[in-house]
Amino acid sequence: MSLTSLLLLAHVVSALVMIGPLTVASGAFGRQVAAAPHDPAALGAARELGRISTTYGSATALVGGIGAVLANEAGWWSALWLQVAVAVFVAGYAILVVSVLPSQRKLLAAVEAGGSADPRLVRRLHGTTGAYSLSWVVVLALMVLKPW
Repeated sequence: MSLTSLLLLAHVVSALVMIGPLTVASGAFGRQVAAAPHDPAALGAARELGRISTTYGSATALVGGIGAVLANEAGWWSALWLQVAVAVFVAGYAILVVSVLPSQRKLLAAVEAGGSADPRLVRRLHGTTGAYSLSWVVVLALMVLKPW
């Protein structure tokens, strides 16, 4: 097996292991944190989903790192599909770091302090999480279809 094949395998596996659970956890967080003031189980779920989002969010950088090494090894940096995929990956990761994770922390802190989850912030979180999730679908489509 060539180095390129091993790197491709590591890239795909890391994407599945890191981005899949992160996307599910961040998508489910809003519903749980909104229910948390009246449901102790939902509060526990929100805490766990927030922890998963933070942990797997940090680890997702590994997917990009392996992808960069793979692109270098395979000589793909000049391919437009890869350049666009990297830009979308960076944008998706920025949405996660700048909006999704801080919103989760803010909502969870409000609920843990005895308050409720701000419905406007929950709606905003759903929107940014949707945009973030869509970015991964776009990256996947570019990686598989290589349209340009």
